[in-house]
Amino acid sequence: YDSSFGSPVARAQGYGWIKELVARLTHTKITDHNPATNATLDDNPITFPLDHSLYVDATHDAVVLNIITALNLTNFAASGPLPWTYIPRRRPFEVSNLAPFATNVQFQ
Repeated sequence: YDSSFGSPVARAQGYGWIKELVARLTHTKITDHNPATNATLDDNPITFPLDHSLYVDATHDAVVLNIITALNLTNFAASGPLPWTYIPRRRPFEVSNLAPFATNVQFQ
C-alpha cells in the first residue's frame, strides 16, 4: 500500500506511462513534457508512432502499482493501509494479486 496509494509520489511515477497510453489511444502527440515522459523518444515518430492499430509497451512489474494509482483505481485501496496489529483476511489491496512477479497490464 505504501508503494502505491499510500505513497506521495506513486501517481507521479505512473503519470508518464498513462500520458503515453492516452497519446497512443487518441493518436495525439504529447505537447508538454515533464520528468515522467521522455521527449527524445516521444517526439520521434519512429520510436513513438501514433498511426498504428496495435501497440505493445513494456514496463517493469514494479511500475504496475504506480500505473494503478495514476489511473485512480481506488477500489483497490478502499480499505486503506493495513492495520499495524493484524492482517485482515479479506482486503482489496494485496500486492501478490495486483502486481505478482512478471505481471502485465493490457488495454484494448
